[in-house]
Amino acid sequence: MRRNKQLLLTILITAALIGLAWFAGKSRFSEKMQNVVAVIHDIPAGSQISLDQLSLVEIPEKAAAQCFSTDLAEVAGRWTAVDLQAGEIISRKRLTVSAAGLQYPDPGPGRRLMTLSLNPADANGFWLSAGNHVDLYLIPRNRESIAETQVMENIRIMSILNSNPENASGLQGSFSGDCLICLDLNSEQARLLSSSPGIYDIRLSAINEPQSIPAH
Repeated sequence: MRRNKQLLLTILITAALIGLAWFAGKSRFSEKMQNVVAVIHDIPAGSQISLDQLSLVEIPEKAAAQCFSTDLAEVAGRWTAVDLQAGEIISRKRLTVSAAGLQYPDPGPGRRLMTLSLNPADANGFWLSAGNHVDLYLIPRNRESIAETQVMENIRIMSILNSNPENASGLQGSFSGDCLICLDLNSEQARLLSSSPGIYDIRLSAINEPQSIPAH
């Protein structure tokens, strides 16, 4: 009698384990999956992505972020602003419709970026930073020249690059040498500045009033 009970108990335990294993397997295989776009091999930043560089991979739906692309056609032909590694799932946030703006921030039609080297005295001691607006004065070096003083108003500073890491942000401080100031210009202003060396001395006058970034 006792042996029959032991045998029955063994059968029940075995059945329970089989049931648990079946339920776990069913849960695993019934998990919803989703196709997302991944990169087949490395793609460097600034490249246009082609269809043959892409594949669809299946991941659990709960692991698929909303920013992940799920359509190969949505990705092919777009540009990547960052390096993509082989096997990486593509985020829409890393793609651009065109090459414009990959290397340079805030692009606009007809805009040009030009970088000048100025000493602190010519640029208000560099009490400036990215986003500030200035008036740019081109003063003829030769007073007997027929050239006149040129003024470019409300020019936006895109960046200030300093060789001194402690002042790399472009904020006020002590400067031992020239700094590079990157300006957001239109094509005509860029042409004028490109012809200024040897003809004009350049001065910056910081606009000390509330400014909004003009639409391009």
